[in-house]
Amino acid sequence: MYPHRIQLKGPWDFQLGNAWSADTRHEPRSQTIRLPCRFADVGLTGINDPVSLVRRFGRPREVSDYERLWITCAGADYLSHWYLNGDLLGSHIGAFDPFEFEVTSSLRSRNELRVLVECPDGTVLPSGEPVWRGALPPGGGLWGTVALEIRRESCLRDLCVWPWHGDSGIELRIGGMIHSEHPGPVELYVLLDGAPLSHQVIERRSGEVAFDVSCSTPSRAEPSSEHILREVKVELIQGAALLDSQMRMVTFEQRPVDCSPDFEIHDLAEPITEASTLDLAAMQGRRVWLRLPRTDRLTDAISRQVRAVVRGLIYHPAIAGWITCGHAGEAIAAMVREVDCTRAVIAGL
Repeated sequence: MYPHRIQLKGPWDFQLGNAWSADTRHEPRSQTIRLPCRFADVGLTGINDPVSLVRRFGRPREVSDYERLWITCAGADYLSHWYLNGDLLGSHIGAFDPFEFEVTSSLRSRNELRVLVECPDGTVLPSGEPVWRGALPPGGGLWGTVALEIRRESCLRDLCVWPWHGDSGIELRIGGMIHSEHPGPVELYVLLDGAPLSHQVIERRSGEVAFDVSCSTPSRAEPSSEHILREVKVELIQGAALLDSQMRMVTFEQRPVDCSPDFEIHDLAEPITEASTLDLAAMQGRRVWLRLPRTDRLTDAISRQVRAVVRGLIYHPAIAGWITCGHAGEAIAAMVREVDCTRAVIAGL
């Protein structure tokens, strides 16, 4: 079953500062920290320097020609720079959204993953870019799970699943990207509670191709006020091979179109792929308004983060609507409505 995920949780070595050499014998003795975590939760407070985090691991097994290896992270607050065996994989800005790097050709039998994490103590970066963290406490951290994933050469990325309430009932909309190294047709299957719902043939090309499909739901999925979680599974298949499989939980409960005082307001305060407080609210049948971090200036970097957050949570059954704040709140609200036209959006200071 793909993807196969090996979590790199547990003890990591850490040092303060960004000075390090390829020869670790000349580095000062490091201490150990258990990840994922926020630095303040383990006593690392008042830090102005980057925190260097190191995890050593082996190549998982013999990798087939059709398999690829990825390093994934559910969230790093706020700036992070990623090195594998001394070579820079890439950098990421943003506290909430997940990111990943392909490392198939870079892995050795034994590997060292080193991450430099910085969290600014103000509202702007040294470059002048606004910091989009909102109500998060100071300190930052590598607070999302890091993992090594084994995938097929074709896989699903940025998958979005959400119910669409129309005049003729409910449709499920499924969108995202197919990452592929080879052109040719693949099949996209959608299953609702284990039962086949839709089958689409998608012509892929090398690189990434976007898809956006809609499928009608059976009569048992008609809108109601009853809060029932349903499992939507999306499978990517070529011939007899299952290339990728991803699952989302949704509800067909009718969403309100205006603000209700009965709903709680939650601040975005955890990585979106590990949104435990939202998951708990969904299981308990509670609906919440999710308040996005405040910003007074909209930049390209913040626009990317807003879109990633909304697309990543668009399926979530606990979210009744979105709240944006700050002098750029109206502009962010317009962007949120463009990405998620199924929920109410309130802009305010």
